[in-house]
Amino acid sequence: MRYTTVAVVIIDRSYRILTINAAARRLLGVRDLAYDQDFLHTVRGVPYHEVRRAIDAAFHERTTMKLSELELDHPPEASGQFVDLSVMIMPVENGAELAVITVHDVTEQTQLKKRLEAIQGEHAELVGELSAANKRFATMNKELQDANEELQAANEELMLTQEELRSFNFRYSWNDTRTT
Repeated sequence: MRYTTVAVVIIDRSYRILTINAAARRLLGVRDLAYDQDFLHTVRGVPYHEVRRAIDAAFHERTTMKLSELELDHPPEASGQFVDLSVMIMPVENGAELAVITVHDVTEQTQLKKRLEAIQGEHAELVGELSAANKRFATMNKELQDANEELQAANEELMLTQEELRSFNFRYSWNDTRTT
């Protein structure tokens, strides 16, 4: 027989556990059957105030409340465990209401998401560095082009000066040969 991997806990308005399945006991660190015990004080590792606010809001607003990627604070051997928790109100006879709490282990997806975010952050940083390097290279290339243009202009001036000197020397030496 196959059992569900979805953790399910049903509590009343006083947070008293009416039923809890094996998956919930395993995932939430509940060591005994926990019937009639206070849910918030029996489960281990859940962020107490966040979960209590979600339960209270669900009862008060009569709506489903969801908490995503809650990190469970279990002993070190189980650290880094993440769950999605939802609280749904279920009306019962005589106008009473119960809360059905479902918990899904999303550790693998959350860790993968965090690694992907880290890789994306590194990628963005590398793209920024590459962009800055490209800007520096563009600036250096422009400076090199400007220097090359100045060098060409100086070379042209030098050639003109050289041409003028040849012309002057030619005239001087032609005049010198005529006078002798």
